[in-house]
Amino acid sequence: MLKPVITILLYLFTPMLFGQSLINMKHYSVQDGLSQKNVHNFIQDDNGYIWMSTWNGLERFDGYSFYNYKTYPESPIRISNHRFTKIKKSSLNNIWCLTYDKRCYLFNTRTYEYQDPFLFNKSLTNSVSKLYALGKGITWAVGMRRQSPSSYIPEEMKEIPFMALPKIRMEMNGF
Repeated sequence: MLKPVITILLYLFTPMLFGQSLINMKHYSVQDGLSQKNVHNFIQDDNGYIWMSTWNGLERFDGYSFYNYKTYPESPIRISNHRFTKIKKSSLNNIWCLTYDKRCYLFNTRTYEYQDPFLFNKSLTNSVSKLYALGKGITWAVGMRRQSPSSYIPEEMKEIPFMALPKIRMEMNGF
């Protein structure tokens, strides 16, 4: 007697249980304010912002609007190729950016400025293929180094297993 009642109740209430969508999805495009349609990857920072690497620089989405960050001729750091392929959040909530031409930059999420980590060490060439963001503001990079800084000869280039990027003042201070 109890089994048919339970079966009837399940048939009656099952459509109501599964009738609502479990995920609310919204698609964004260039018409919604995204500066470029090609997004390579995205991350969420500690403040809840969504950051995207696009072919037109770094994009931030606050839930309502998109903001594009790239350099201009008057910027202290000039990025020649704003086609970003990979971004990673550092432990201090800044964003490491890799460009299509394998250059690496650090974006300060408080001042909204880019920093070149290789600017302070002229013996290193800014050519990075992978980044590993660790704790306490430490980031490891895998890349290429030239033996002769004056000429580009592929045979003289070798893979560096791990190269510690210098701690930049803004990363050390948490800015």
